[in-house]
Amino acid sequence: MYNPFIIIGRNRFSMPLSAVLKTFIICSATVLLIPGCLITTQSFNHGKLLNPGERLLTHGIGGRYSAPTGLRDQFYDSAEITRVRRVYNSKRYNWATYTFDYRVGILRKYPFGKGLETGFHCEMALRRSPSDDIRLYGPPALEFDTRFGLNDITIGPGIFHHNVNAGWIVGYWVDNGWFGGYAAGWEIERFIPYISTRILLTATNVSDQPITNDFFTRHNRKVVGRINLGCSYRLPFNTSVVPDMLTPEISFTFPNYANAQQVGVNAAIGIRWILGQ
Repeated sequence: MYNPFIIIGRNRFSMPLSAVLKTFIICSATVLLIPGCLITTQSFNHGKLLNPGERLLTHGIGGRYSAPTGLRDQFYDSAEITRVRRVYNSKRYNWATYTFDYRVGILRKYPFGKGLETGFHCEMALRRSPSDDIRLYGPPALEFDTRFGLNDITIGPGIFHHNVNAGWIVGYWVDNGWFGGYAAGWEIERFIPYISTRILLTATNVSDQPITNDFFTRHNRKVVGRINLGCSYRLPFNTSVVPDMLTPEISFTFPNYANAQQVGVNAAIGIRWILGQ
């Protein structure tokens, strides 16, 4: 009988490889044509890298409650002169985010000691205010990164895993976003509490710029930091229905989180399958 899942070793793909590739192609095509958010809030990087041949599939669900967005810049043209006025937005928005994250282990050792892992992360946001319907807040953000493992350290009853990472976020037509980060986790039996940090040079947000002759060449980039705190828990099951791991986390994004909000706090949970172990 035809089996839609690929079997590797004692475990399984909880999602067909063809479906993963199709999802990647759809996300890439959508973002490259009309990119949306220029930052992401979910990480799920718990410091420990995958072994060569292993794959990690994550569905992340998160959200936040936002205070009024306050003052923001609004551009308009009058007699061919670009002006800026301050507009107060008093709406309170509820946000929800969804992430599709796919990672592949490449090396067990080197170049920095522990190994190498790469993957892509696609995150989309939904926004709702008391007077509006739920709306997709632009196309999803798409990022690619590579994680370089550092040597493990035995600390007490657990093992300290850590890695450095670098990557880029697909931007608008002007430029792209670039980031680097560090993540560390302390693995104790089935738990890995962790911290993940990132510094991002965002792509230019063309929606904040007036339409002038240099619209496609004018750069307006910002520096954004992000800290994620979480804990991965390895479930004691091995079935095709139940995930292998759950990873709740909270993130802090600062500054320049939004036009009139310097700090953003988001909570999320990652539902994760380890494939091909």
